[in-house]
Amino acid sequence: MVVVLSDTADYDSDFYRWFTERYENFLYIDRIVVADWARGQGIAKQLYQTIEQVAQAKQMAIVADVYSEPPNIASLHLHLKMGFQSVGAQYFPIEIRPPLSL
Repeated sequence: MVVVLSDTADYDSDFYRWFTERYENFLYIDRIVVADWARGQGIAKQLYQTIEQVAQAKQMAIVADVYSEPPNIASLHLHLKMGFQSVGAQYFPIEIRPPLSL
């Protein structure tokens, strides 16, 4: 599964908003999900390549966010292999909530 949005989408996400406040004319990869049993078969790479073809045809950049705290190592490696470069960092403090009781 892949979720991709243009820079003009009405999407309420702090991560997405970070990009729209700084850039325009891009495709934002919100998430790519590959089933555990299908990982390591190049499916995510194929999805990225398809997005890249669309972006090139529309003369748009591609952006994505990757968690660095805690680090999403698999995602970081994939993005580096795909040629992505870091353009900034955003920090969201973790909200501490009391445990739920039933």
